Amino acid sequence: MKDIFIERQNNLLRIAIKENDILKECFIEEETGEPYPGEIYKGVVKNIVPAIKCAFVDIGQ
Repeated sequence: MKDIFIERQNNLLRIAIKENDILKECFIEEETGEPYPGEIYKGVVKNIVPAIKCAFVDIGQ
């Protein structure tokens, strides 16, 4: 039998999944509101600098 425990406090989310009284998975997520590498955002290109091969993108943060 699987048991799922969910705890939510302010900006912290914890989820634990037990199967036959053995912890199988545990997820802890803290919401800081800051962007993380690898996430997808919609933004506006503000400047392109060919010399260093980069673009500055405003994502509203």
